[in-house]
Amino acid sequence: EVAGAAGLMKKAIELTVPPEVYSDTATRRIEVVRKPIGVVAAITPWNFPIFCSVAKFAPAIVLGNTVVWKPSPFTPLTALRMGEILQSALPPGVLNVVTGDDKQRFNVGAHLTSHAGVSKVSFTGSVPTG
Repeated sequence: EVAGAAGLMKKAIELTVPPEVYSDTATRRIEVVRKPIGVVAAITPWNFPIFCSVAKFAPAIVLGNTVVWKPSPFTPLTALRMGEILQSALPPGVLNVVTGDDKQRFNVGAHLTSHAGVSKVSFTGSVPTG
């Protein structure tokens, strides 16, 4: 799992999103330039917690977004440790880890998926998760 996650990170680091050129003549140029969307909420499952999380947050960060990562309540220590390790490689606030049991009074996942400040939600899980 760790080797696979490292491969995903390497692949994400190499990501580029060049402009899509639709017309380029002497009198006009029409292109689409992709820009970061903002805050991405990444909700990950208990199985393969390292691999599944890297698949979500690495491309989002490389493409200029910030991430709020909510791991499964069954694997919070994995996420917290990864967040701690990555803290030295990323600017403050780029990767944020929040944990919580979704059966508690305050449901972290539900809050993230309905928060106006979150521009995109990526989750892997069951129907109730979504």
